[in-house]
Amino acid sequence: MGGTSSDVCLIRGGQPDVSTASEIGGLPFRTPAVGVHTVGAGGGSIARVDAGGVLHVGPASAGAEVVSSLSTEISGRLRAIPSASTAVVHLGFSRPHFRVSLDGYGFLVPPSEDGDLLACMWQSRRWRGRAPAGSVLVRYVAGRYGRDPVTRLSDAELLRRAVAETRRVLGDTIEPEMSCVQRWEGGIPQYHVGHRERIEQLESLLARFP
Repeated sequence: MGGTSSDVCLIRGGQPDVSTASEIGGLPFRTPAVGVHTVGAGGGSIARVDAGGVLHVGPASAGAEVVSSLSTEISGRLRAIPSASTAVVHLGFSRPHFRVSLDGYGFLVPPSEDGDLLACMWQSRRWRGRAPAGSVLVRYVAGRYGRDPVTRLSDAELLRRAVAETRRVLGDTIEPEMSCVQRWEGGIPQYHVGHRERIEQLESLLARFP
């Protein structure tokens, strides 16, 4: 689990679960693909398995709501963890019309660039089954701590920015054939000085409860 999402897939007998009835951007997707599901917000998530074997994943901000009736102290400490909200935009392209070579797996953007974009990843190169044969799936992650939250922008504006960034970085004028926009409120915690001690205190408080 890391980055901006926690992706999971069911493995049976050493083989991944394959789905033929999934959706992309609300549209039916019938091509066989690995059944990967996003269940958390990556680096901003706290994961645990309860006594019944159920996996719980969620950002610290969501955890604060869950434990509010259990302990106001724990809830308050979780809310005090500074975090950044992010927007994720997936763009699907037809590979024959994509004129550039997608070597590697994408790129990260340092804060010195003074923009909202955090990363751009070639999802269809990183993971098998993320796009049908002959297609390319590109994933943009935007949203920095201390800047105006990108989650307040409309889907249309987020899509416009992602497409513009594609053309700026890859030097191509191709239009995406599909798109999907997701928002993660408070999804990425900021590891300021004292973060490790804050987590140790939270674990100590949580240890009081079965």
